[in-house]
Amino acid sequence: MKKIRNFKKHQTVVALLVVSILSIGCSAQTGQNATSAKDSRQQQEEKSKAEVVSSSDATAPSDATASSDAVTGLQDEDSNPAIVKKTDVVIQGRTYRYIEYETIRPGVIRLRYIVPQDEVLVVPSTLDGCSVEELGKDPESSIKEVYVNITRGQKVKKVVIGRGVRTIKANAFCNMDVSEVVLPKSLKQIEEHVFIGDGNSYCKIQKINLDWVEKIGYSAFMDCRNLKKIRLRNEKVVVEDGAFYHCSRLTEIKLPKTLKGRLEDGCFKETGVKKIRWPRITGRVKKHIGEGLFSRCKNLKKVEFPKNQKHIYIPEGTFDGCKKLHKLVIPKGTGMVTYGSHHCADNYANSVTTLEFLGADTKVRGEKYWGKKQKAKYDFITIKKIIAPKNSKAARYARKAKCIKKFTRFQLRDLKRDYSHRSYYPGNAKTVKSTTGSVSERKLFTMGKVKLVERKY
Repeated sequence: MKKIRNFKKHQTVVALLVVSILSIGCSAQTGQNATSAKDSRQQQEEKSKAEVVSSSDATAPSDATASSDAVTGLQDEDSNPAIVKKTDVVIQGRTYRYIEYETIRPGVIRLRYIVPQDEVLVVPSTLDGCSVEELGKDPESSIKEVYVNITRGQKVKKVVIGRGVRTIKANAFCNMDVSEVVLPKSLKQIEEHVFIGDGNSYCKIQKINLDWVEKIGYSAFMDCRNLKKIRLRNEKVVVEDGAFYHCSRLTEIKLPKTLKGRLEDGCFKETGVKKIRWPRITGRVKKHIGEGLFSRCKNLKKVEFPKNQKHIYIPEGTFDGCKKLHKLVIPKGTGMVTYGSHHCADNYANSVTTLEFLGADTKVRGEKYWGKKQKAKYDFITIKKIIAPKNSKAARYARKAKCIKKFTRFQLRDLKRDYSHRSYYPGNAKTVKSTTGSVSERKLFTMGKVKLVERKY
């Protein structure tokens, strides 16, 4: 009986094991069935998506090059403006090899590239029913082609820009030996590096009409060696840094009679100008004149200042390196003259050495010579001689003012190597960078007294 009972127990245990195994197998099979069903659903969804894409491709243009190298179609309103590319275009009897433009707003386009068939480029006023307001490619849109000009390297001798164009974008005519440019009255902005050269090829224009232009960008006409004459009539004109830098044959510069815009740092640096009529400035003069305006203009001989000017502001380094400009004459009725620091000493006089005042009531403001306790001890002006009426305000200033007597050999070495301009305060020595880049404290100059000549006017 005990054996029979034990056998029955073993039978029940085996049965339970079989049932548990069968249940596990059924659950695994149901899981596999569920995953297979899920995979089949995903495959059906992907198949339906592919059918939708194929149907949309069937309705799209069949030309595969239309979106890349030929004509790009219009995009959505929320996306970037459409770019249109055309070849062998005839406009008003002129043939163009290649034209590329983009829409900047409805009915207005930016002409990115225009390649003429001959050496005369005539920019149309309208194209495909839209008005052309901008020339050139926006540098922010493509860094790779930032220095590619508007003709893609095609040689052009003459450029005529049609009416309605308001802006010439950066680098539009860079590295081109164009000899004549005709600008429309509608033009307001010339951005940076528009006519800049690369040393081998440079713009050969001799004169250009800038009467209506409101902005001339950074280095826009840099190294235009044949440019001889410019005229700026717009009172609100802004001439940015180095706009006409190294235009060595630019002998005539006509500034607006009244300046409400700004002439920024070094915009006429190293030009061949011989005579300047200083513009009349109202309001805060420091906002309108930058530093180093006519520095290293070796042919500059005379500067005429306007009469009855409240404040004549001559910033730092304005006439540095002007070897032929020895004296500035301040007319009667001038309220104040602020003269920034220049390189002028007995052993280095490549700048203005004399200030002559025709009026007795003109105040003079130079720099301040700081003592050890950081208190202004002396009035300091980088001029060797002041000529003024007897007992005038300028004469009283000259009696107590100090100037630079001599530069030390350290400063002379830097000046001869054409280092950047340095201010002369605080103190008789300051921290400078040596040729090796290390920083050290060096004495730059010795002090002296301003020579005063009093006259009767």
